Amino acid sequence: MVVSPIVEPAQTLATESPVLFGVLAIVAVVATVSVVKFAVSLAIRLAVIAAILLGAFMAIGYLG
Repeated sequence: MVVSPIVEPAQTLATESPVLFGVLAIVAVVATVSVVKFAVSLAIRLAVIAAILLGAFMAIGYLG
């Protein structure tokens, strides 16, 4: 069975220093949540800008 290169060091860290491993896990979760929130926020902003531009183009007669 092929093991990911990160599995063995993570298991070693978890057994030798569970507190540090827990802190790193929490930091990883917080970073992941922050990145996801940023991506969703960016997608919403781009969708709003696209809707405004589409409405403007329709209002001036370029579309429709």
